[in-house]
Amino acid sequence: MWRKSGHWPERRFKHDLHLSYLPRPRPVPTPQLPGIRDLTADIGLPQPSTSRRSMVQVCRIFQVSGALWAERDVRGVVGRAITIDCHYAATYRSHTKYWCDGWTHQCLIIVATNGQHGWRGRVSVTDDTARGIFTVTVEDLHSGDTGRYSCGISTFGNDPVFNVYLQVSDEPVSVPVLGFLSPANVSRLGGSVLMSCESVQGSLPIQYTWYEKTPSVDSKVSDTSKLDLHCQSFKHQHHQYYCTASNNRGTKSSEIVNVTVFNKGGICSYVTEINSTISGALWAKNKVRGVVGRAITINCHYAATYRSHSKYLCRVWGHQCTMLVETNGQHGWRGRRSITDNPARGIFTVTVEDLRSYDTGCYSCGITTPGDDPMFDIHLQVSDEPVSVPVLGFLSPANVSRLGGSVSMSCESVQGSVPVQYAWYEKTPSRDVKIFDTSVLDLYCQSFELQHHQYYCTASNNRGEKSSEMVNVTVFKKGGICSYVTEVNGTISGAFWAKDRVIGVVGRTITIDCHYAAVYHSHTKYLCRVWGHQCIKLVETNGQSSQYGRRSITDNSTQGIFTVTMEDLHTEDTGWYRCGIKTLGLDPMFDIHLQVSDEPVSVPVLGFQSPANARCLGHSVTVSCESVYGSLPITYAWYEKMPSEDSKISNNTKLDLHCESLKGQYYQYYCTASNVNGTKSSEMVNVSISNSGTCRNVIEANSTGPMYFCDISVTESMTTAQRKQHTPFPIPTYIIVLSVLGILLIILVICLLCYLKWKNRVSKCNTSRSGGKNETQEMATLEGSIVYADLHQLRTNEAAAQLDNNENGIVYADVQFQRKSRVGHSITDEDNVTYADIKLQSHPRKPKQKGPSPGTLQDSAQAIYANVGS
Repeated sequence: MWRKSGHWPERRFKHDLHLSYLPRPRPVPTPQLPGIRDLTADIGLPQPSTSRRSMVQVCRIFQVSGALWAERDVRGVVGRAITIDCHYAATYRSHTKYWCDGWTHQCLIIVATNGQHGWRGRVSVTDDTARGIFTVTVEDLHSGDTGRYSCGISTFGNDPVFNVYLQVSDEPVSVPVLGFLSPANVSRLGGSVLMSCESVQGSLPIQYTWYEKTPSVDSKVSDTSKLDLHCQSFKHQHHQYYCTASNNRGTKSSEIVNVTVFNKGGICSYVTEINSTISGALWAKNKVRGVVGRAITINCHYAATYRSHSKYLCRVWGHQCTMLVETNGQHGWRGRRSITDNPARGIFTVTVEDLRSYDTGCYSCGITTPGDDPMFDIHLQVSDEPVSVPVLGFLSPANVSRLGGSVSMSCESVQGSVPVQYAWYEKTPSRDVKIFDTSVLDLYCQSFELQHHQYYCTASNNRGEKSSEMVNVTVFKKGGICSYVTEVNGTISGAFWAKDRVIGVVGRTITIDCHYAAVYHSHTKYLCRVWGHQCIKLVETNGQSSQYGRRSITDNSTQGIFTVTMEDLHTEDTGWYRCGIKTLGLDPMFDIHLQVSDEPVSVPVLGFQSPANARCLGHSVTVSCESVYGSLPITYAWYEKMPSEDSKISNNTKLDLHCESLKGQYYQYYCTASNVNGTKSSEMVNVSISNSGTCRNVIEANSTGPMYFCDISVTESMTTAQRKQHTPFPIPTYIIVLSVLGILLIILVICLLCYLKWKNRVSKCNTSRSGGKNETQEMATLEGSIVYADLHQLRTNEAAAQLDNNENGIVYADVQFQRKSRVGHSITDEDNVTYADIKLQSHPRKPKQKGPSPGTLQDSAQAIYANVGS
């Protein structure tokens, strides 16, 4: 390690670096040059400033030779680091620079550049030839490092040197500065907030300690410079913390950290406040850089509780903050500044146009409240910068050159102070010819005289000039038709084009369509990621499609489009990509910038997944809930709206409504969609129940009205759409069949009743005619008689099945009635049963023929017992 005192590990003098050797003169104080302030102004050096750097306090007095200059007196602090900038003239860019001990030309060289860098122990040197500055850095300063040093440049004559005096002191710590190391809004989500404590001045080492302030004795929390605040560790609604910084010269305490805790619905969130800088209430980027003549936008995020409050931007002057612009409603405008409030996203945006160098300074985003306004400090740095290399683009459709039309190209330097002047040149073998003094170049096929042309543009401001890449134009004239291809660094108009900017959302999918000319139908296509000067291939076609990880590619050679799909997007996917086509020469490529953002969910959209008539029949109805925008994953929940507190009923995207389970007449439901950025609720689902025999319901969403009606008739005056909507649901076939069978059954029962009534009348009539004949005598009379019956089409009858002949569809049967019972049955007065033996034959028996005996009838004929009930 290098030290001012003690022995050097290696003594390197000027002649060790092949520099001219001069005797070391007696050290003498460098006299103060007269008119030093005027001279520094003449050569363009920065004027003295009253700002105090954290690592070093400087006295802005320069010793200027016109070739090498730096700060004359430099102050450092024990344990910290210093940087010393040594400025030199452009003629010394390629020379070796060094830092040496002493104020003479024979000083002891500590470190020198080897190329653009050099390092030895605690000392390093870096040469920035573009700016004409070499910087010396000394780390871990010791009190013994105090002394005289020199910046030097190696030449073949007398080296230009500049004397610097370094004073290293042992200083007490400064008041610790607090900061947020975690995202500013994490506390609103119940996450951990990480806070830092740092004393930016004072000798090292420094010890840090965190305490919680309590009514009795302050309690030590940690012995580190960081404090982790966890929502679960809070026991009260309000907490206070502070940190201390100590070294061998004393101790200092920081400001108080106030924490307010909110517990609602089982969810813990909190707000952390430090001297009006509030985590979870107001936050923004604390450092913003702008360029003279251009515009900047500053996004100030705020908590939902401040949606209706006025927002403003003010400029900090001393202990005051002067109002520059504020919202009047959601917008405000004043001079070069404007402000717009977006309550839905919780962001108000400040825009400052036509920046001036004196706009550099401290500003604050603020919110007007009845008490202390929450504010967030922002430092704006406005610099005067040279133009950047102009970027070329196509303003006309990408394939217009193939049709012989005009191609318009733009030239823009996206960085550098404004105003910027543009000019277009055509490159020729003899000299470049200026053709336009604008930023747009129009190429007409009729104006081309040669087959190949080259163009470029220049952009310039008061800090310099830069030239663009070359535009190569190849002209084709065939059959009287002129067409051409314009190529810029592999981006070919008329051969290859796509959207140059694509926006995606975390967790979702995007597709990128890359169009190409017919000449590339059979070539391999690919997508690559731009890293520095390389483009790393991510996926390419293997035939017509291919997939690798989350990326896939499909080529449609018929339409001349290959499509790249990227699934499950991550924030780190943001960057530059290229569509490319493999060729034997330079691959045509097209640059695409993908921006992947983490977005809140959109208001959920409701939909019906069950048939339209399900609600009219009292069946189950399924309602879906989907947030079509916002970062994934998204969690869904369904709630029933109640008079007191809404009741959660499911944790999925679908709501099943069963008519049987709905006991009341009216119900209301809604769903919520949530991701890490917030929660949104859907419209209300209104359900009306009708229990008139069949349970039916009509479901309605607020914006769409009733989806279907159950009890409305269709008139002739209705339109076709109305008929389709109001037509009653058709009666199912099985209902019709059951109805017909029921009617037939009723008719059959009626017929049977009529027959029984008629039979009863006949029985009564016969009884009255027979007079005193008893039942036995009546049966005896019947047993001696023969009755013929006409039986039509009795093919299913057992007796009819034995017939050999059927004469004209008439079958004759002998019927003999007898008073006997079947085996095992006795005859009683209550039986009311008559038995008959029936013998079937194909022709009628002659009248004089005697009937067979009962025994013969049993043997030769089919005996059938018929129950006849009156």
